[in-house]
Amino acid sequence: MSKVISLNIDKLNCTGLFLQVDDNFTAEIKTLKQANDLLKKQKEMKIQLRTKIDGKRGKKNFTFNYHETKTDKELLFVTSFKDLIDIVDSKRLDIKETIKAGGTLRKKKVIEPKEENEKITFLHRVEEFLKNKEISARKSTMTNYRTALLLHSKELHNREFSSITIKDIQKIIHRLLELKKAPATVALYARTIGAFFKKYKKEISIDFEELQLPEFDNKVEYKLSLEDTKRIIKVLREYSKVDLGNGEVFYQYEEIKNIFAFSRTGRRISEITNLKFSDLNFETNSFKIPAITAKGKKELDFVIDEYLLEALKSQARLRNIDLYSRSEAKIFTYTKETARVHFQNIMKALNLPRLRLHDIRHMLGTTLVQNGIPIQDISRMLGHSSISITEQRYAKTNKDQANRATNAFYNLVD
Repeated sequence: MSKVISLNIDKLNCTGLFLQVDDNFTAEIKTLKQANDLLKKQKEMKIQLRTKIDGKRGKKNFTFNYHETKTDKELLFVTSFKDLIDIVDSKRLDIKETIKAGGTLRKKKVIEPKEENEKITFLHRVEEFLKNKEISARKSTMTNYRTALLLHSKELHNREFSSITIKDIQKIIHRLLELKKAPATVALYARTIGAFFKKYKKEISIDFEELQLPEFDNKVEYKLSLEDTKRIIKVLREYSKVDLGNGEVFYQYEEIKNIFAFSRTGRRISEITNLKFSDLNFETNSFKIPAITAKGKKELDFVIDEYLLEALKSQARLRNIDLYSRSEAKIFTYTKETARVHFQNIMKALNLPRLRLHDIRHMLGTTLVQNGIPIQDISRMLGHSSISITEQRYAKTNKDQANRATNAFYNLVD
């Protein structure tokens, strides 16, 4: 569920501007810095402009996407919240004139070409594709599609869709590399546009295996020592603990501590914040990550251990909801952005190098691989769609590992 909140930011013209946020959104947005931070975290902002002229009211919705280096007025890509305001301001007069003339602010319906010889463009198919995807795709997925199809592929927009070839895609790959885009970013573009063309494989056939992509190392390196890892885990377990004396304790941010309890099981923060009481099964003592939430689009089940059970009991008390009710209410009210801020505070307090909350997964994967835990077990814990993903990211081959394997073999056969 979502709501709209009125915007009132210092030194910016926010007249009639409203921001669409989740129901549990509580952050304060009164300064440009706060607005910029939110834009960078969310990657997408839905803004509504409400206006009135000559007694007539109207409203216009905008969906802006954050981009690190480029602002595009037509595609609504912005590098800062100030750019967003400037774009809305540039459209205010046109909107007022439309209302005054009795026109509509609703987006014009795209009409399918009916004539057999009428050209269907790449952009036409992109708009159709995005409209259908918005129904089911996650926000991050939609951001990837818009970036790849609307921003990076602009030179294809007016091309006849059926005329596009693998050479056209290869040219864009080369251009992105010339712009010093990271190899991983270029590879993401290729996967994204590949998924788009796959949707229209009956209409156009492009062999993406012919695409030449830059090589890059997808392995994840977690470089902190085991002692530092133990320090992080200890703080996560006791986060915001206040000793009241006489054996009594109080947790200033108890819900955040409960979120961290799930983080240390390897769950993604988006999976955690979307958990519902109905996802808990106390007959099997497990919780599920629904397919719609799981990155691999497959339902996952995990054990509720004693530590998680205590966190769940705590959260049910905070939410005033029966833990065993199978309620459709979300277990957590905090957003993933809030949890990330608290995690950064922990890193600063421990005087450790900056890590993302997502890096807890890398911490788990790397530490377990280094200590000989079977890769199959690690893959299942992290919820990877295949063992090969886990192997690519964590199972580094080095002379020490090779030596251990050799010694283990001869110990078995000697």
